[in-house]
Amino acid sequence: MKECHVYKFSDATLAYYSVMTEKMLSPDYYIEIEVDEETIHNLTEEQAMDVIKKYESILSPIEGISPKSRLKHSLFEIYRSL
Repeated sequence: MKECHVYKFSDATLAYYSVMTEKMLSPDYYIEIEVDEETIHNLTEEQAMDVIKKYESILSPIEGISPKSRLKHSLFEIYRSL
């Protein structure tokens, strides 16, 4: 089961996921930060990363939200073997 709540801002979209499989006792939670698709093509890579870092900073009081906890794989890749 995967649930998603989407929050749209002028410069980014945040998606809050809760994911649970039959084998899990409690869900895992993830927040995806995506730079706005309309403007990302006009930004340098550094400017796009600044948008991501801005929201990471805003969300930093939430335990587990930090640059070092960024996912290296998609949710599909993480959960396909479960």
